[in-house]
Amino acid sequence: MIVPNSTTQRVILISWIHVDNPNVTLRQSFGFAFFKSHIKGVTGMAREFAKRFYKSQAWKKCRDGYAQSVGYLCEDCLAKGIYTPGVIVHHIEELTPLNIENPEVTLNYSNLKLVCRECHALEHEQIYQARKNKRRYSVNSDGTVDILG
Repeated sequence: MIVPNSTTQRVILISWIHVDNPNVTLRQSFGFAFFKSHIKGVTGMAREFAKRFYKSQAWKKCRDGYAQSVGYLCEDCLAKGIYTPGVIVHHIEELTPLNIENPEVTLNYSNLKLVCRECHALEHEQIYQARKNKRRYSVNSDGTVDILG
């Protein structure tokens, strides 16, 4: 068995994508197996309020269906012309305790994006930086604090 790295993932997926046999689907190929083998254990990283949701059958069915609908490929990489297996179905609108019970947010395909680990890390880095740069107060030179709205 090949243990994929970024290079082997791309080469193997390109070979499957360019196969001229209409009887072979990406689901039967490396993409589906890779997705299923790498999706396990993701709930361990979920925030406490979301763990029950990520273990639910509704989420698992939605996650698997969405990954299949986009061909098991990272959508961000594919937009750049790079074929990389997607392993994380990412919520575009971040899940919070307020929206975790709302299926229009949690299970809606228009709020989902399949990404590889590298793109997911970049996505969360951008979210972290946006939060970090959003100041809630300011300290003046004379030491007084201004509360920002």
